[in-house]
Amino acid sequence: MRPRIVYVHGCGPKPRADLLRAEWDRALLGRDANGTSHLAYWAPLLHPEPLPDREPDPMEGRPGARRCL
Repeated sequence: MRPRIVYVHGCGPKPRADLLRAEWDRALLGRDANGTSHLAYWAPLLHPEPLPDREPDPMEGRPGARRCL
């Protein structure tokens, strides 16, 4: 059995699921995980639309980012 990585995001709005998983793969592993990683993506429950691809994640604390309610 291959090990699996499961990413779980926070409460703020997030980019689309495939982009977020790819960003986290690169940040953690430096490459795509080739199906080893999975994303528990529940952002649509609180935010009907994903962030545009270039908008900063509010949980990173960058200026201009929308905050979690």
